[in-house]
Order: sequence, then C-alpha cells, then structure tokens
Amino acid sequence: MAPNENLERGTACLLCRRRKQRCDAVKPVCGPCTRARGPLNCVYTPSRRELLEQKVRELEAHISTIKSSSQQNPASERASRPPSNSPSTITSASSSSSTPRLSSTPDVAAYLYRTGGVITLPVYATQVHRSKSKPPASIPRHLEDPDMTRWKNQKDIPHGIITHLTALFLKFKWRHPVEFNVSRLLASLELPPSHPQAPHPSLRNAILLNGCLYADESFRKYEPLIAEHFSKDLKHSLANADRLFDCVRASAFFGCYLYSRCRMVEAHYYISTSMSLAIACGLNTIQSLNLNDPYTASMLKPAHDLVELGDRINMFWMLFNIDRAGSLLTGVPCGLADQKIDTTWPCPSEYYEDVIVSAVG
Repeated sequence: MAPNENLERGTACLLCRRRKQRCDAVKPVCGPCTRARGPLNCVYTPSRRELLEQKVRELEAHISTIKSSSQQNPASERASRPPSNSPSTITSASSSSSTPRLSSTPDVAAYLYRTGGVITLPVYATQVHRSKSKPPASIPRHLEDPDMTRWKNQKDIPHGIITHLTALFLKFKWRHPVEFNVSRLLASLELPPSHPQAPHPSLRNAILLNGCLYADESFRKYEPLIAEHFSKDLKHSLANADRLFDCVRASAFFGCYLYSRCRMVEAHYYISTSMSLAIACGLNTIQSLNLNDPYTASMLKPAHDLVELGDRINMFWMLFNIDRAGSLLTGVPCGLADQKIDTTWPCPSEYYEDVIVSAVG
C-alpha cells in the first residue's frame, strides 16, 4: 500500500490505533507492527460485513442442527400432531345434519380434549398462531347464569350472598375511612324490609358492592347488577325523601367503592352529592351531644340515642376527609368551607355505645 493512500475508517489494527500511528493494514501483521521491537500484538477488529457474515453462518448451522434432529426423531413430530379424535378430524355422521362441520384451522386445532368422568369437553389451549378473529361458530358460548336472570326479574338477593358480602365489607372496612357502629348496622340488616328501622335498600346495595371488591370471581359477576339496583334505589330515596341518612351513607360508601375501582371523577361526584345532602340534613351543625338539640335546617328526626348520633357525626367527618382528599386528586373544588362547620369532633363508635364520649366531651 502506498504510504500516502488513506485507509478506510476502522481498518487499522488495534495496536496502531492505541499508539495513534499510521497503519498500512497489511494482514496478518501490518508494517509498523513488523518493524516494532518486542512481541507482536497486531490484532484487527472484524468489519460490519464480516460480523454479518459470521451471524449468517451461525444461523445456517443452527437451522441445519434443527433439521437433522427432526429427521432423527420422527416420533416426536407425530406426537405434536392433533389426535385422530380431535375436533379437526371429527366429521358428522350424517351429511344432512344442520350442525356445521369443524375444519382443520389453526384456531380449531388449538381445542384439546380433557376427560373427566364420562363427559369429554373441549378446553381452549394455548395457540401458536393467535388471531383477532372470533372462535368458530360451531363452538357453543357460555349460557347465561340462571341466578343472574332471576335477579333481573326480582329485587331479592339471596340471603347467603348478602351475608357473605357484608362480612367481607366489615372485614376490610379498615381500608376505607369509615367509622360506624358495626353491631347496630348488622342488627338493622337483619330486619325485614317492612320494619320502620330497616335500612334503605340503597345502603344495603352499597355495602354489597364494597364487599364485591374482596370477593372471588363467582360473586363479582353480580357486581353490575347490584350497581344497577343501587342506582335505582338511590334515586327513589332522593325523590321520596325516604331515610335520607341511609342515602347519605349509601352515596358515601358507593364513592369509596368507585375510588377503589380507580374511577376518581365519578367517586368524587358521589362524595360531593353525599356531602351536599349531609349539609341539607344539618350534619355540619351538630354542636353538642344533646339528643334534644335540633340541628339547624335539619331534614332528619332527632337521634334516638348516642349511638345513632355518633354515627351521624362520624359520617360527616368521613365525608369531610374524603371530600378534601378527592379535591386534591381530581382538582375539583371541595364542597364545604371550614367556616360553615360547627359539628363536634368525632370519636370511635364504641365510645358512644359505652357513653364514654360524655366524659371525653
């Protein structure tokens, strides 16, 4: 190579690069490395083309290895094929049958048989070739749950499901900023709907929805239907001014449910609605624990005892806390100014039950 001829970038050996000297790129050993004293360390880095060629050779060798192994083990290839009684090979006994015959498509071939007892049902296996197309029309869809059909036609929910979901709500109520007398709530839920002290259905459905958050899939499938019943019952309560404190609690519990489902804007809407109704009921003006002290512009009857009064106080401060937190999350202004709050500070529900709150106050 002529000394004045310029080399392409990256063709010099590593030793000449490190020494920052001109290299003639002669292989296997360049001129400067030949003239240098001591051991020769003339090493060249492979070019991009050489790297690609080496990768191609490796892939070709890998393909050859796979082909040779498949030819040596034909039994494994036969085992990977669908059995003779798979849906891809089943044909109808009568050509006049109206049931369509299953074709040997990749989707249908992915249906394997799992035997249990005397009945063999198709189970959808993992597909190698996934597609966005719908399953073949010959595969039956799931039938509608008979319990779901019954619930659509009547309002009564099975007592066992109510008990289970209520127990889940009470077990995990520490995950929500709620405070109420548990024994009083459970006693009211056991009352018949015609009893004057029975809770409003909207409150019961809000409790069931929160219980669905922690239930397994067999109970969660009824969640949309319970939510539909809750919406209807809540509208009925507001339209007829029926058990308004239960309506306040139902909206608050439903807001907690929506927050748990990460539906922030809807949750804040229901919390704001519950706060507005609580203000209309005078829950922000409970200045003392005197049962005979009427609230300012209250729409509620006086509380029967301290337990009921404590539930009202705790419910208001629960709404206050969630409303402030929701305002920070959603950027929506809070519903009530601090200057309009005269309600006494809350206490644990057992304090009202044991009349300890009088000494605390």
